[in-house]
Amino acid sequence: MDFNATLISELGPFIYGKTSWLEYQNKMETFFDEHDVWGNERKRDVCVSMIGVKCLKILKILIRPQNVQDVDYETVLSKLESHFYPKLTHVHYSFKFNNRKQRKREDFFEYIIALRKLMINCIYDDPEVQLKRQIIIGVRHDDLREKFHEKNNLSLTRLFEIGLAYDDSKALKGAPHPRNHKARINRDKTCFRCKESILRKHKNENCPFEWADCEHCNIKGHLSTACKYKDLLCNYCSQKGHISKICVRKAEDSKGPRPITVSVTTNIIEDEDKNKEVEKNNNRFKFKAQYHRR
Repeated sequence: MDFNATLISELGPFIYGKTSWLEYQNKMETFFDEHDVWGNERKRDVCVSMIGVKCLKILKILIRPQNVQDVDYETVLSKLESHFYPKLTHVHYSFKFNNRKQRKREDFFEYIIALRKLMINCIYDDPEVQLKRQIIIGVRHDDLREKFHEKNNLSLTRLFEIGLAYDDSKALKGAPHPRNHKARINRDKTCFRCKESILRKHKNENCPFEWADCEHCNIKGHLSTACKYKDLLCNYCSQKGHISKICVRKAEDSKGPRPITVSVTTNIIEDEDKNKEVEKNNNRFKFKAQYHRR
């Protein structure tokens, strides 16, 4: 089956007035992933060919004075979304967030950035819980999802770190790096929140990991892997990986020995009660004995 036939049979045309644009957009993204349709121009051409005559006329009006060939795929989506949903509500944004899955050529870092951008206009009582849920559901690789499920109640921070480590392991298995790769990496400025390259990874986007909680210093706003104290020896217990301020042994020692006076006093009171009960029973026995003698 050729591409056009596959396009019609699997994706199908957008029917103005009947088809939900958001649902069709999600269906289109899934089709692109499954059939390796990449590049803004290629995606734009496929999209334009499937939206129908009426929708195409509206698009041409929305992008004036530019032509369809002069705008990219993201612009087409943005213009049509603004047309179909002029008054965007948090329900609209929540729908987009809940249906956002990791794409085929999108790494974990890029996926988190996309989710965080979609969450800006969502209204959630527990945004961190929602983000964690969507990450687990939306990641593309089953083996990464299995890593998430290896431990119960995995924190959002640990989820971030496992995902980034997975990206690194996949990169190491890829093509060999150029000779000057290490030198280039060392010259790159890195983000203090995640230690990832600002130029190559962030691409003028804010770091998506400001919700992270560091286990080394207990300060919110950066990953444990990016903490400057991760290799530090604790001044109190001499263990590596945390500062004395959050040292568990220090906290336990500061409580001091447990008081034993209360438990001892309680035992004495209990013993006295038992003695009184024994005396009462003895007195009853003596009284009965004297009565029978009479």
